[in-house]
Amino acid sequence: MSVTASMRRGNILSGGAFTAALLSLSAFMVVLLALGVILYAVLSGAMERDVDEQLIEETELFRQIYDRYGQQALVDAIGQLETPAVAGRRMAGLFDAGGRRLAGNLDTLPLSEGWMTLEFDQLLPRPNGLYRLHASGIASPDVTATLVVGYNIRVLQQAEWRLLYALMLAGVAVTAASVVAGYAVSRRMFSKLETMSGTLEAVSRGDTAARIPVSRLDDQIDRIAQRINAHIERLAVLSDITRNTINTIAHDLRLPLGRAFLEVQQATSEMADDARARGRMENVLAELESVNGTFDAIMRISRIRASGGQAGLSTVSVPDVLAEMQETFAPLLEDAGQRLICKPEASRGLTVLGDEPMLRQALANLVQNASRHCPAGTTVTLDAMKEEDGAMVLRVCDDGLGIPADRRYDVLLPFHRVESEKPVPGTGLGLALVSAIAVRHDASLVLSDNRPGLAVSIRFPPRSKINIL
Repeated sequence: MSVTASMRRGNILSGGAFTAALLSLSAFMVVLLALGVILYAVLSGAMERDVDEQLIEETELFRQIYDRYGQQALVDAIGQLETPAVAGRRMAGLFDAGGRRLAGNLDTLPLSEGWMTLEFDQLLPRPNGLYRLHASGIASPDVTATLVVGYNIRVLQQAEWRLLYALMLAGVAVTAASVVAGYAVSRRMFSKLETMSGTLEAVSRGDTAARIPVSRLDDQIDRIAQRINAHIERLAVLSDITRNTINTIAHDLRLPLGRAFLEVQQATSEMADDARARGRMENVLAELESVNGTFDAIMRISRIRASGGQAGLSTVSVPDVLAEMQETFAPLLEDAGQRLICKPEASRGLTVLGDEPMLRQALANLVQNASRHCPAGTTVTLDAMKEEDGAMVLRVCDDGLGIPADRRYDVLLPFHRVESEKPVPGTGLGLALVSAIAVRHDASLVLSDNRPGLAVSIRFPPRSKINIL
């Protein structure tokens, strides 16, 4: 069984519906137990009273026979209980004053008179079992005797056991039905919640067209889903308005900025004699180029977040991408007094499903960001690995100053920049662009402590779990 399947079953079993079913089952079992005790006590008492009443009636009948017809008539009447048809169910015995058996299928006189319950295994003619007995004296002017009558109550015990067995079967059946029903309902609710979670995750990744399916049952989850869909609809409208506004502003500003850039560039080329004016115009040209790059980055992030599905994705060779990064940036870092460690051959055979230009852009941004914010002598490491669950991880690590743990989330936000001792050029969009690329690939972007320095990891899920928007 896979870990995912175990977690899924664990979530179902801990669901509200299954918990409610278990609580209802517990209450039912308590009621069933109390009802069983009451029924057992009532039934047992009622059957014992019936037996006692029958024994009293038989004792009175035998007394009347003795009083009217004498001892021999009583002996003959008791003798009828010795027949095989009767001997297994009923018992009687007549004993003289010395304890000698005069008649009946009971060969031994009980030690006391009154009510008793005894187990027999040597009765005549073998009506053995558990008996309810009543012994009483019979006195007359001529003779004194003891009359014992009994009834086999094994049948009563069997009836009591059958009642307990029936209650037990009812409890088992109700338990099984409750567990199955609770699991089925909890599984259905968990499936809905899982779908709801997947939809919200898709919305958080930029797919504002995603909606939670609503069934015809119109239960509580369906009504919540309808309300969430309404909020997503409003959020989609606001998001579209915001995105269109940003894109429009960026697009409209790029044109005049582009024209201004060209004009300044032309003016700079014509100022061959005025070095001071030429220097200022070159500064203006650099600023315009920076603004133009900012708008390019904004529009690139917007396009990445708006893209979805697996269109444009293919199997990318990780060693090839690392080799290209090494060839491009190793000389640049060397010029800055830094060193890039990258061993593409160590990741031979590793692939990832993605957009290769985007992946190259993400790694380039991370390597440039590490070089830009680290001093001379820093070592930047670029590598890749495959985890046990099949996830692919691309990492860019440095041994520089790093970023405090409480600031690592902020640097992923657009236009946010880490304060440093020396001014560092840039727009604050590099890591935001990497974050957008990670989201596009359903990957997670993790910033951690490299001790010293910063480690940035892009973790791609296993192929079987990829859910590209």
